[in-house]
Amino acid sequence: MDTYTLDINSQLKIRNLMLLWGALFSLVVTDGIVTQYLITHGIAWELNPFLASFIDDNTFILVKALGVLLAISILWDISKRNYRIALAVSSFFVMFYTLVVVWNTYLCTMRWM
Repeated sequence: MDTYTLDINSQLKIRNLMLLWGALFSLVVTDGIVTQYLITHGIAWELNPFLASFIDDNTFILVKALGVLLAISILWDISKRNYRIALAVSSFFVMFYTLVVVWNTYLCTMRWM
């Protein structure tokens, strides 16, 4: 077997993590977009004081995107040593940000009621 060839199990593990990380990136950026909308319309506020300082600038989404890319790169490094931990942490944050986006979307819909 060539040293660069991965067995099917390793390929599936990498694919699963890539799908989770793509979902995580999408959810965090979506959270940023919806959060910025909610804040600029006076519906909500940012709980993270570091990120709150970027709301008035147009860098809020960029900071969120760079933050999640840093987190994904750390998870990639962890996955090389322990796939299960990387999978568990990635899955947790995908579930967490799914709830955050659902909640923020609910807040948006309440504005129109």
